[in-house]
Amino acid sequence: MANPIAATTPLSANDNHDNLLRLVQLQELTHPPPQKRSRATRQLQLLRSAIPPALLRHFDDVVRHGRPGIAMVSQSGACGSCHLSLPSGVAARLSTANEQLLQCPHCGCYMYSAAMLLAPEEKRPMASRSP
Repeated sequence: MANPIAATTPLSANDNHDNLLRLVQLQELTHPPPQKRSRATRQLQLLRSAIPPALLRHFDDVVRHGRPGIAMVSQSGACGSCHLSLPSGVAARLSTANEQLLQCPHCGCYMYSAAMLLAPEEKRPMASRSP
């Protein structure tokens, strides 16, 4: 885990959002119930091919070490994987992380907040939304 805070490749807000959603879905499909395994295998192949190699490599490395590759940050500001409190600067960056996926400085998993799952256009202030 070279950089414990940010992915190495800057991404646009839309790319970041799309990759975040793909990583969350990949995490959910990693251990499917037996009755859904064949469908999940096909979905995993499609998802993995759509995620940039550097992001996927880091995700796989974290999973290989027994941690979730991506986890939601709790309302109290703790990593959803290792449950350690995040430094205030990292927690603040999570709320404005439009160009990078952030990594937990403790366990290395990618982190996201519930608000990050919204599409970029849904995050704009109400006054700036078009009718």
